[in-house]
Amino acid sequence: VNVCVCVCVCAGQRVCKAGKGKPCYKLAYFSELRRRLNFVEAEHACKRDGGQLLSVESVSEQKIIEQLITELRPTDGDFWIGLRRNHGDDSSSDCSTQYYWLDGSKSTFRNWHWDEPSCGYEVCVVMYHQPSAPPGLGGLYMFQWNDDNCETKNNFICKYTAEEPADPSPSPNSTQTDVFPSPVLPWDPKDHNQDRTG
Repeated sequence: VNVCVCVCVCAGQRVCKAGKGKPCYKLAYFSELRRRLNFVEAEHACKRDGGQLLSVESVSEQKIIEQLITELRPTDGDFWIGLRRNHGDDSSSDCSTQYYWLDGSKSTFRNWHWDEPSCGYEVCVVMYHQPSAPPGLGGLYMFQWNDDNCETKNNFICKYTAEEPADPSPSPNSTQTDVFPSPVLPWDPKDHNQDRTG
């Protein structure tokens, strides 16, 4: 999938699709494990920044996210997405149908790893990113979805769908380009309250 994006290269950057520019995404990657967040913390961080945890609505959107993560070149570390089920909804013979996006909409597109979801106490969902893990029966642990304990500390992805432009003018310490940057800087959570208008 070829995607042309406009990128503000700065801590806490958003990556937007060309054209109308929506949706935009922010990959919050932390190389230090202690800085990663649990599901609720990640959800609140995205909300404070004007977005929400990622919802993936199609194969093409999944591919865009995969490309963004690949360009980031992070080491191992899964990413929270905004998909979960209510604890106790594991009575269904197919609990994979019990997952909803945080806005309450049903998940119609799914990208589960072949042996997921495992259900039980794992009700929040991550996108696998474990490039150094040996391949399992389903292949590499890359970009498929896995239900996880909501208290696990992970990276996360925010999505921005508001009608206003995310970053109408770059800050003086940033650059704009029509390709993905390399390397992309990790998101610093203390930057989430900065004025996004530059």
